[in-house]
Amino acid sequence: MMRYIVNRVGHYKGLRTHLTSKPCTLNLKAVTRKFNALKIVALLVILLFALQAGLEFGVPVSYSNSSPSNILSTHWVPGWGYRDELNASDTDNQNFWADNAGKILTMAELTNDTQDASQALSFLEHNGLGASNYLPEAVVNSSMLELNNGSGLTNRIAMLQASNGSSTSSDLEQLAIGDYYAGEQVLGYLGSDRILVNGTIYRSTNATVFETSDGFVKRSEFATSQGVFYVYVNATISQGNAYAQVSVQVLPVSSSLNSSDLLYLQVFSSEGQFDNASLYDLGGNYQRNLVYNNGSPSAQNGTIIAYSKEENVFTQDSVAINFGANSGSSAVVNDFEHWYHDAAFDSLSWVGIAYNSPPNIVGSLSAPIFVKVYPIEHLDYRLVNDTAKYLALDVKNTTLSPPVGFGFIAYGLSLDSSENSANTTMKAVADNY
Repeated sequence: MMRYIVNRVGHYKGLRTHLTSKPCTLNLKAVTRKFNALKIVALLVILLFALQAGLEFGVPVSYSNSSPSNILSTHWVPGWGYRDELNASDTDNQNFWADNAGKILTMAELTNDTQDASQALSFLEHNGLGASNYLPEAVVNSSMLELNNGSGLTNRIAMLQASNGSSTSSDLEQLAIGDYYAGEQVLGYLGSDRILVNGTIYRSTNATVFETSDGFVKRSEFATSQGVFYVYVNATISQGNAYAQVSVQVLPVSSSLNSSDLLYLQVFSSEGQFDNASLYDLGGNYQRNLVYNNGSPSAQNGTIIAYSKEENVFTQDSVAINFGANSGSSAVVNDFEHWYHDAAFDSLSWVGIAYNSPPNIVGSLSAPIFVKVYPIEHLDYRLVNDTAKYLALDVKNTTLSPPVGFGFIAYGLSLDSSENSANTTMKAVADNY
């Protein structure tokens, strides 16, 4: 499988490797030396693929009689980094995912990158659209795997990671959620670090993460005018599921909460990442966008997807929160929260759900409030509605992201067909797909 290493400033780097439990790093010089050694073979094969794609699909291809000096640049996209999907000289099918070629096609079309569009079309025609070993989506043989001496857990789809006392992160970033189908990738941080007591909002004073048999618990402490409260976020992963089952409970120490007090389930991401958030019903049908940097009117069940509208899908961090009837919770939703840049929480982006406090007594944990949190890698805002529809299907043993890549293929083919309307072959391919 292909492993992705994406740093927090958002540059995508691809490295062909077999899936292991250890993080991998990209030695750019070594990769360059490898491809320099294969340059002659790669140039010829890639040029033939590009030429054939141009002839069959009608996409302009730049070539000349002289030996091109920059043909390997077709493996690079400015701002996106190196990727291997279009390397026609590599025959290890496990390293090719048709959905990534679809993403490259879509972004190449949107940025008028005709050479990469030709390469992507050629790849899809010969390997991605017919019967082959190339995967249109990532189907995962789900199994539970402990990571980094107990500090992480994955079912090879969704992933949880925990840290205490890290000098590089705050209490808000102690319980991470991400995916693992192609390597460790953190996409957000789970928490319940906000509470409303007697009309006043408080932020947690400290937090600690504990390991459990199937996940982690984050305990946040609140010192309020009504006394001390502990709020617990329990996150677990089970085999085959593309989400973490998350619950919130409160433990009053000296006085109990009343039903007008609020508990918050929060998912944080890097500063400015969640610039949009949309609400969907249980069937995945779009309802409305959440209010920007504020609270929004509630609904008692559905899905919230937080995402960015940046062009580069390879840099996106996104999460979906499924709540209400499908999540086994009868707690009352008070409102939704969407903050693009919240100074009260270390300027992080976050999205969350405010619940009226369930019945509770001093010294005992309240009944849990359940939600499902899905990590979504490489989300494109143009396909967010398709993402919500796919989530509602509750498909097992696949990640939520690569099936959305199926939409990238369709979208890319549609773009190319519209730009080459006279090419009936291309139109037929797009219509049939």
